[in-house]
Amino acid sequence: GIEDYKYASKVDYAKRDAQVFCKYANMVFGIPQENIYFLSNTEATLGEFNKIFSKDGWLARRTITDETHVVVYYAGHGAPDVKSETAYLIPYDIDPNYARTGFSLNSLYSSLSGLKAKSVTVFLDACFSGKGRDEKMLIAGTRGVIIKTESSSFSANNMAVISSSSSDEYSAAYPAKNHGIFTYYL
Repeated sequence: GIEDYKYASKVDYAKRDAQVFCKYANMVFGIPQENIYFLSNTEATLGEFNKIFSKDGWLARRTITDETHVVVYYAGHGAPDVKSETAYLIPYDIDPNYARTGFSLNSLYSSLSGLKAKSVTVFLDACFSGKGRDEKMLIAGTRGVIIKTESSSFSANNMAVISSSSSDEYSAAYPAKNHGIFTYYL
């Protein structure tokens, strides 16, 4: 859950959203605390994303083929790379104006597919429109133009992705409930 960014506007309630989802994963899904990797704000760097999702990363070392159920939750900025029309998750230390330096959705899905887990469920409370929850543009020079990204694809039959928005929509906050709308209803 990344609420406060080094190079981008705030994502209202993202840290709280992640904290509540973490509690839910533990108490409702029954995931033991030692099997939950929780990061927020300054902890959620590109280096941490790589450590978690790399071929020999934190998830890979804990996944038992055809037995493990993997759940990934992300609340924070997503951004499109204007030239390649590819969607990226934006870690704390990445500037959305250089989205390509972030963590691509295709890399995420490829990494998760490679785990050969029994199931993978991804919850994304992020948008890839170029707008933040406050409706301000994240990417300099776009002047309110929503950028459609190419659909990210994955080949795993065991993976479900549940997202707060499509590529040309933005995710919004629910100030009355101190959450993002998606996570509140999730």
